[in-house]
Amino acid sequence: MDTPAVISLTFDDGLRCQFDKALPTLNSDGLPATFFLIANDEATHESWMGHAGDWFKIDWRDEDIGMLKKVVQDGHEIGSHSVTHHPQKMPMHPDIEARESRRLIEGWLGTEVSSFCYPYYSSHVYLANAVKNAGYEQARGGAKPLITESVKMAHWTGSTWTVVRFQGMKASVNGYSRVDGTY
Repeated sequence: MDTPAVISLTFDDGLRCQFDKALPTLNSDGLPATFFLIANDEATHESWMGHAGDWFKIDWRDEDIGMLKKVVQDGHEIGSHSVTHHPQKMPMHPDIEARESRRLIEGWLGTEVSSFCYPYYSSHVYLANAVKNAGYEQARGGAKPLITESVKMAHWTGSTWTVVRFQGMKASVNGYSRVDGTY
């Protein structure tokens, strides 16, 4: 291989199923990951889209904070993913979305938050300067795709992991290859 391979396992939105289902597998296989969390106390992710009784996320109760501190102790990273994660609200207050989400998560967990993930892969258009000004060391978002690529990846089906075909967009950034997409 001529180019070094870098794999970054990331989980967006802080959904409870990510911690209940994926985290034990990551830990047992010694695979560190980054969990990008939304810094608000809503129990349901994207409730404005009609989600009710599903899509449960971290809502920063004491049990969540204790569990997340252990996640960090186990070698995983916690990053920020905004305060509201709301496509109409974020552009109105980008500085608050970037700065306040970092401040809240650092306060709850007592650890530095150095990474930000742009919600919806395109919010970097209006959040990039705010993220930079908030002092994050790095931010992750969408990239202009170069080619479409199909690869195998693991997918959680509710009771077990299965291998599925992943249709993604391959991009090259600073000499590293990256595949983003959906299964």
